[in-house]
Amino acid sequence: MNNINSHSFFLVDDLSKGFLRGSIFKNIFDPYKYVVTNITKMTDEEALMYKIQTYEFVKKELTIYLSNYPYDKDALESLNRINMERKKMIDEFERKYHSLSSGSFPTKGYFGKRVYK
Repeated sequence: MNNINSHSFFLVDDLSKGFLRGSIFKNIFDPYKYVVTNITKMTDEEALMYKIQTYEFVKKELTIYLSNYPYDKDALESLNRINMERKKMIDEFERKYHSLSSGSFPTKGYFGKRVYK
């Protein structure tokens, strides 16, 4: 297994592939027995949820990395960018489909009418 301490910070080019393989870092990856390379036939709702899950995974990985390397500016910038994109996707998902958590601000009534402005 490669050691993250011996390498500098490099994210995979495709975050979805990093999510599927379980590591967002180019330099640390030991393949599992079974590797998922692609997920197909998703509805628009499922595809957006999958993208949110990917960004949530990347956020957690970067947070762990930054716990060990708190002065890595590239990683911190990547985490800030990921958080902004993730928030946009969550807002879009909740606007189109339904809330994702009990703390989400309700925007639709029972019949799809906007209740709050």
